[in-house]
Amino acid sequence: DINRRSRLEVATFFRELGFAVVPFKASKKLPLITGWPTLDVARCDDAFLNHWWGNGHSNDLGVLVASPLVIVDIDGPGDPAVALDWIRNRPRLTEAPYEITTRGCHLWLTCPDMPADTRDAGKIAVTLPGAINVELFVKRGAVRTTPSGLSSGGQYSFAKTGPVPEVPWAELRQVFGIAERA
Repeated sequence: DINRRSRLEVATFFRELGFAVVPFKASKKLPLITGWPTLDVARCDDAFLNHWWGNGHSNDLGVLVASPLVIVDIDGPGDPAVALDWIRNRPRLTEAPYEITTRGCHLWLTCPDMPADTRDAGKIAVTLPGAINVELFVKRGAVRTTPSGLSSGGQYSFAKTGPVPEVPWAELRQVFGIAERA
């Protein structure tokens, strides 16, 4: 269970899945290293991971989003249950792993056919009916992940794990109401 692993074990797990792992200040959205947008998996060797998360270091961690990964940050208006209910009403999204955040969740998807110019934007923000705010991190964003601390005092934790589903770009646009770029 990833939620019971140490920070070093989680960082190693994500690196082994092919993600660059970024150290963050505890419970803050502040990377601890300069140049993090150009961090790659090769730099995240054992020495790097041990420096930031070994010996009981309590630094938070994030993954650097790179194609085809998309991490969708869905926030309900004040109550995480609103965001989770929205997902439950979209069967395709219920397949995806997600972790609980202060106001909603981070949903993990892949989208290999997302247009390059859209991915190059780095992030797509939309507001859904019911004041649900959505940010799709699509390139070079560092998104904090389990077991990082939340501003509410808890910590990120995966409510569902498993394979990350592939969702075609046309379907992502439809589900999240993303306008076509001109």
